[in-house]
Amino acid sequence: MAKQSAENYETVLKDLAHTMMSVARESVGLIKRSDQKLAMKLQRKQEWDIYLEFLRMLFNLVDRLSGFYIPIQAQKEFMNSLEDSVAHQLKTVLAPSLSSSEVDDMEVTLSVGQVVSESRKTYERFKFVVTDQTKERDQYFQFFSER
Repeated sequence: MAKQSAENYETVLKDLAHTMMSVARESVGLIKRSDQKLAMKLQRKQEWDIYLEFLRMLFNLVDRLSGFYIPIQAQKEFMNSLEDSVAHQLKTVLAPSLSSSEVDDMEVTLSVGQVVSESRKTYERFKFVVTDQTKERDQYFQFFSER
């Protein structure tokens, strides 16, 4: 996908990155609210790991769904641009809540890149179309919930 194509999806990428981060953040909150004892024991790193697991699953679902809307030759660049957009928004969100010594831009970028890579390794084995309700899709979500 040419640079021009990435610019065509700029608004979509920004909105999608924001939505993915919001879903992951709210999901962590729901987990904490559903089990108060667990919430008291969760350390910051454990919360971060749960957040990243939701991002892994969401990246995989977006990758599957983008096949319906993004031309195949543009899909790789679209996903790379989404990865960049999520990393950028994550840095923007983290910066005000943490001291500058705690936010390392490169570490955030690498973490998001690793999440995308792990997402493919972890969830690609499930072969299903997101829009169809199948046994394989149910197994995918069961696997995710057990992680």
